[in-house]
Amino acid sequence: TNHQILGPLAAEAKDLRHLPPKVRARAVLKLLREKLKYAFPQDIKRLRMSNPEQADWIEQHTGLGNRAERVNLSDIFRNGYAICYHLAYAYLWLSQHADLVGVIIPVRDNDIINIQRSDTNEPLFKSVPVEAPVAGHVYAELLMPDGEWLAVDPSTNLISDTTEGQEIFRAARYQAFVTHELQTHTTDDRIGIHKTHALIPAMQAS
Repeated sequence: TNHQILGPLAAEAKDLRHLPPKVRARAVLKLLREKLKYAFPQDIKRLRMSNPEQADWIEQHTGLGNRAERVNLSDIFRNGYAICYHLAYAYLWLSQHADLVGVIIPVRDNDIINIQRSDTNEPLFKSVPVEAPVAGHVYAELLMPDGEWLAVDPSTNLISDTTEGQEIFRAARYQAFVTHELQTHTTDDRIGIHKTHALIPAMQAS
């Protein structure tokens, strides 16, 4: 059932509450990426050889170019592959269970530039050449108790909890076209993100 999938995940996130906020944010990111992989087309193609039904579901619901308007969070975790906005929502859901407050940040097409990461010496984004613009993207930011906003991009496994991480975000030109006038709310069945002039469509968490 859905609770059998989401319940243990929520419990794992709650177990992180004793950690300092920034350490907790990184631990939540690690937990997320242990459960979800980015849905690179080549990976889904390989998956198709062993599980064509799962590959079909991912392509239709959480893969690049999917047309799904609403996706159950439990189904995302069950199938194990997602793209940027699913990963950002899932990260925020786990973060809230870890007592961290955050928002979803959408970025317009071509605002971010792909760079060579200084921490791994690999491209930040695997799907476009280095120095090329990146298509529309979604990441998250968490509000720390001291008022600092901590940027977290689950897709690239990047977090701004170090000087190097902050510099990577700056060098890649991450910039949101929404303000931080955002509030989150959660219920048992969905995650919603509101801001003053727009509503980002909610994703069912059932």
